[in-house]
Amino acid sequence: MILLDTDSITVLQIVGTDRRTRLLARIAVATESVCVTIFNAEEQMRGWLGVRIPTRGLKIASIARVNDALLATSDRRDFEQVPGLRVADWLR
Repeated sequence: MILLDTDSITVLQIVGTDRRTRLLARIAVATESVCVTIFNAEEQMRGWLGVRIPTRGLKIASIARVNDALLATSDRRDFEQVPGLRVADWLR
């Protein structure tokens, strides 16, 4: 399983960018299921409403960790602190 973080969801919504094209290409060739969590959706909705609540992404990290999922995020600085969590930046 590959779990997309909120930053990846945001990139997918912006049509015509190189980052979106790269991310879609990575998703297209993924050999594992590509997923998002309800926490990603909630965080995304809060962003649309202009409400930003600081989070370390522990809920997202715990879901990825317990499922041995690769977490696709550009927020590597925070997520790489979680022991045993597989993290990759698909936006680079």
